Amino acid sequence: MSALSTLALRGPFWVDARLHRLSLWTGVALLALAAAALPAARWYVDGLGADLTASGCKVEKIVPGCGIPVRHYLSVSLYFNRLFFLTSWLLTVLPVLLGAFVAGPVVGRELESGTYRLQWTQSVTPGRWLAGKLLLPAAGALLVLPASVLVQG
Repeated sequence: MSALSTLALRGPFWVDARLHRLSLWTGVALLALAAAALPAARWYVDGLGADLTASGCKVEKIVPGCGIPVRHYLSVSLYFNRLFFLTSWLLTVLPVLLGAFVAGPVVGRELESGTYRLQWTQSVTPGRWLAGKLLLPAAGALLVLPASVLVQG
């Protein structure tokens, strides 16, 4: 058996990943978009600060001829600071939203319709079934934490 075949999802984990693959791909796409956009925005603001410093203008003391570049830098900096704050707030609230998504439609639907009994008869214990339901969203929430640390800088 090769090392890669041991990394494949099996049992209830594979069933859940297959059942919710659209949600998983959407989450991965949004995470990739945020992972690309947020550092790019941070580098853009840092580049504006470097350009402002290179031009001889300072935010602390505005000299004649530097009013417009300083105002532009402060405006863009304030905009991105708000964006970073809202993003870090969203990344903090995201695990709660994922928990609500799991508790309601995913687990509740299976308990209501009785499909959990089918998995339990396939040599899956109730604990393993619940772990399979909760592990994928929990892993997604843990993947968001490094992005949150990066945004909060």
